[in-house]
Amino acid sequence: MTNDDLTVFRERNTRKRLSNAAALIGKADDAVFEACRPTGYAELDRCLGGGLTAGLHCLGAVPSLGKSTYVMQMAEQMAARGTHVIVFSLEMQSVDLAAKAVSRQLYMDWHETSAGLLRTSSELRNRTAFMKLTDREWMAVAEAAGKVEKRSCTITVEECGAKAWTAADIAQYVENYIAAFGVVPVVIVDYLQILAAPEGKGSLTDKQAVDESLRVLKSLSDSRKLPVVLISSLNRESYDQPVSLRSYKDTGSIEYSCDTVLGMQYRGVGARDFDVFQAQGQNPRELEVCVLKQRYGAVGIRIPYRFYPAYSCFEELPSARSGKQPKGSKRQAQDDGILEV
Repeated sequence: MTNDDLTVFRERNTRKRLSNAAALIGKADDAVFEACRPTGYAELDRCLGGGLTAGLHCLGAVPSLGKSTYVMQMAEQMAARGTHVIVFSLEMQSVDLAAKAVSRQLYMDWHETSAGLLRTSSELRNRTAFMKLTDREWMAVAEAAGKVEKRSCTITVEECGAKAWTAADIAQYVENYIAAFGVVPVVIVDYLQILAAPEGKGSLTDKQAVDESLRVLKSLSDSRKLPVVLISSLNRESYDQPVSLRSYKDTGSIEYSCDTVLGMQYRGVGARDFDVFQAQGQNPRELEVCVLKQRYGAVGIRIPYRFYPAYSCFEELPSARSGKQPKGSKRQAQDDGILEV
């Protein structure tokens, strides 16, 4: 290296020393504080220290448990606060998601009454059923749809079923969105394993393709300081077992790359007398979201929910705050059967 090269190297090295970051903390500089976006789930936000920060956040569950609905309800709750959200939906169309949202709003508006105004998303998309609505029922639907319309104006749904989207496509789309609207959004990918392998790398194994997708999305979250929420499937061996980091299909770098890993499961799964078919048939279903990994917070926490699948609605149980709460230690998490040893 020339003397000039060495001078440049020394200057760059000096700027990257830990003492500089410590000085920022000592001055309470704005650069120290991470932007935190509340999810609208009170107990989840408490566990996450206020909400989602920049980084990768992964939610895994077995098929048909409600993970996409859980995240879409989260997206609406975030949008109601003015947060911009981009949903890359690799399976469902925007009209399907909207019908679920209106059905959920009808439930929230009318479930405590005996008015008979609740409707499933399938009924809302069935012309015959729709034409049979009474004037009162139609007014209830129209009012619910208006509420969803008002609070979801900052949610963009990009339907990805017509093309093979890669993580690089998502990153470019997000860059264009930031340039066009001047805001940094929350990104939701539904779901991780459906993302296509990078162009020219079609020979990658499923695990390698997931690893590459995580690398690209991690780079996006780091460079733009935004949260990326990933929905993930689980391996078949985990369908009737408590969720853990071992449960993630083609796990690759999920447990290493993600800042937060959450697992959704039936309450009581893994118990000797647990019957998965009976649990599926319950209305509401008794579920819980487990904090399996949190880079800067406690793990081993289980947050209970009631899920009404007919109306696409999650209710966080009030008892979540008053029940037993693990203290976040590895020993406690291991005792609870959540943290892997």
